Amino acid sequence: MISVLKKDDVVNETYTVSEKIGTGAFADVYLVNHRFLGQQAMKVFHEVESESIQPPPPDSVDKFNEDIHIETLKEARRLVDLSHPHIVRVYDANLFEKGGRLFSFMTMEWASSGTLETLIANRTRLSVGFALGICGQITQALAYTHSLIPPLIHRDIKPSNVLITAEDPEILVKVSDFGLASPLDSESRLCQSAGTLAFAPPEMAWNVADERTDVYSVGVTLYRMVTGIHPFPVAQLREVRASREFMQVLSRGRRAIQPPSRLLLHEYPELDALVMKALSFDMLSRHRNAVELLDEITEVLAAVKW
Repeated sequence: MISVLKKDDVVNETYTVSEKIGTGAFADVYLVNHRFLGQQAMKVFHEVESESIQPPPPDSVDKFNEDIHIETLKEARRLVDLSHPHIVRVYDANLFEKGGRLFSFMTMEWASSGTLETLIANRTRLSVGFALGICGQITQALAYTHSLIPPLIHRDIKPSNVLITAEDPEILVKVSDFGLASPLDSESRLCQSAGTLAFAPPEMAWNVADERTDVYSVGVTLYRMVTGIHPFPVAQLREVRASREFMQVLSRGRRAIQPPSRLLLHEYPELDALVMKALSFDMLSRHRNAVELLDEITEVLAAVKW
């Protein structure tokens, strides 16, 4: 896909583009310089495909197009209402025109040290105490969103959505990408499933999610950090072609996950118990929410000299 912006482009007379730093299914991310405030990250959403939407009357086309883009900025609206030291801060959300087309964007704090995905790739695996400390910060953010009324479920926790904003003197991470986040229904206490197949729980096959969905994804992330590998065989979403195959993929290997200690040169019973509970195939056997998970992480960190 061709980038919307290039180096030195100026957006809304305020942001000057330095470079493109990432791309995803829904948006591209650029490093930009705010005219007065310095470096920020700008998330520019891909053009909205609206062919299936009933065309508006000619005299309301501009309003129609703007409404479509405002829909893509729900993530910004969600983030601006959240205030937590381990959740990325949003600074601005707006629209800009480029080549006669309208694009929506949001700007966020710039994570100068990259993502947890990059850190894992560079080190292969992290020490247990270090990984638990990172996991504790992630879980603090989720404990906050799970305690809202109604609870807000992230639904896409994974290393690439965890930003590293500082490394010295201590690492500081922040959860980002709330584009798939959803509040729980007040009556059913559930929401529809979403997210990345490699970090999604088995119940994704039944299109249901609640706080334990995020717990499972944190468990997969922690497993990756301490072992350097995934806890079960990974399949790409594009490889799944039918609902039955989708259910098989979400079941395959997830009932027989090996405890992390089996892959390490040391026995860590407290770590094994924590991870295996978070990765329980039966969602009712997991920590009920991130608050419970955080309590156990805190206890394990305090009880063991890592």
